[in-house]
Amino acid sequence: MGPFANFQDEDGGATHLRDCKYAGFNIPESFRKIGATYFGSGNLLRCAIGITFSMRRGAGGASMGANLVYYNVVNTQTAPAFQLMSVLEIALQFRGSMIPECDTSRLFGECSSRIRHLYQTGKAGPKDLTPQGQSILHSSSFLVK
Repeated sequence: MGPFANFQDEDGGATHLRDCKYAGFNIPESFRKIGATYFGSGNLLRCAIGITFSMRRGAGGASMGANLVYYNVVNTQTAPAFQLMSVLEIALQFRGSMIPECDTSRLFGECSSRIRHLYQTGKAGPKDLTPQGQSILHSSSFLVK
């Protein structure tokens, strides 16, 4: 059995613009979303499944919706995109001493190009997650200081 991640999001206060013909009704729009993500563990289930329920209410009426999302959970030691981030992280540790500052922008550009290629060839995907629930975007954001 793997871990669960729960979340709740609420937004209220969106109203019509003054020049909108429905602005006189002054019914603020509200939005509420609740959900949970299950991270599979072991060899049987290497995925994360996200389930969300949303409720929206406003001048246009009310609506309810459900969403189910599948995420592929990958091993950071063997997944190509995460390996690329590891190499970039090591290279950035030598920034200034062995690698000139001007070359770091080239490194980021090359990594970005290679990750796009991995996505296009199906060897990686933007929704790939680590067992801790982090995407490649999380990994890359830790490199930028």
